Amino acid sequence: RHRRYAPKGTFEHWAHKGWDWIINSTADWGIAMSLINQKHWAHSIRVIHKVVQMYGKHPSVWGLSPVNEVGAWTPMDVLRKFYWEAYGHVRHGAPHWIFVMDSSFRGGEVFRDDFMRGCPNKAVDKHPYHAWAPWGQVETYYKRSCGWADENVAIEEEVDVPVIAGEWSLA
Repeated sequence: RHRRYAPKGTFEHWAHKGWDWIINSTADWGIAMSLINQKHWAHSIRVIHKVVQMYGKHPSVWGLSPVNEVGAWTPMDVLRKFYWEAYGHVRHGAPHWIFVMDSSFRGGEVFRDDFMRGCPNKAVDKHPYHAWAPWGQVETYYKRSCGWADENVAIEEEVDVPVIAGEWSLA
């Protein structure tokens, strides 16, 4: 019998998002590295390595973001360790690419304490979605939209890393 494919919804993939590096999110963060799901971590690094091998010399690819929207509960040392490992693969195979790191909903915090200071071709990614912002009159929309640049220039100046808007929507 022939089955006809029928999509169930645009955002069906949300049930499969990969925020499960940390095995037990209620555990003591002092032992965070021991809670990493090493199979998921290693798989992510293998995928990054493969993408760099396949597209590192392709003229239309300018960069790579190794992970999207990292949960804010992810310990900073874990996130930094992952970024260092992924950055090494990108620098080795595609040194001209921009290495774009998700802000983890924490502004420029990942770059504080001189993390990656002096490393070339890096940026922090923030997502200025308006869909989940509290709104009032239309002026609040203008203020939020026009104020995004000022807010992120401050991050750039504080941690010396360019900020890009990797995703955005008015929804």
